[in-house]
Amino acid sequence: MCSLPHNYNKGTVEQVSDIFYGNHSGTSIRVTRTYDLTYHDRYHSKVHHFSGYHLGEQDFYGFAFRLQPDWQLAPAQLYNLATGEKWHKVVIQANWHRDETGFYKLWFDGVKVVERFNISTTFQLHVGLYANGWHDDKQMKGTQPFRQVWYDQIGHGTTFADADPDQ
Repeated sequence: MCSLPHNYNKGTVEQVSDIFYGNHSGTSIRVTRTYDLTYHDRYHSKVHHFSGYHLGEQDFYGFAFRLQPDWQLAPAQLYNLATGEKWHKVVIQANWHRDETGFYKLWFDGVKVVERFNISTTFQLHVGLYANGWHDDKQMKGTQPFRQVWYDQIGHGTTFADADPDQ
């Protein structure tokens, strides 16, 4: 279903059993990135869900994620939605179309925060750590060169319940 990809420059993707979502016993996926002044490519550490979407399909996708406890939130970033050491839930409903006939809905911690219709929605489903600012700004923002995120209960299906980490 998901693949743990190749090695990244000073980044990792690994399955761990010490931190996981909810009351189930099992594993989660931990992704890490470390800033490197000499590195000039994208800072991505991610897993791929290869059978997660096909053009023309309408499906639900979900996962739980947790930032490291000391995740630096200042200076303010564009998407400071999450806090460290707390699990958050994301559920997405999408209708995949290259033209502007698709739609995209997103629930964050159970609250619908995005509902867009008549848009192009084509992409591949990847879940991971994207420290894009380190590349785009050509410098590290703040003072935290190491970042890690845990992902768990990655789901996909035709109903909200199929994707909801709590179901």
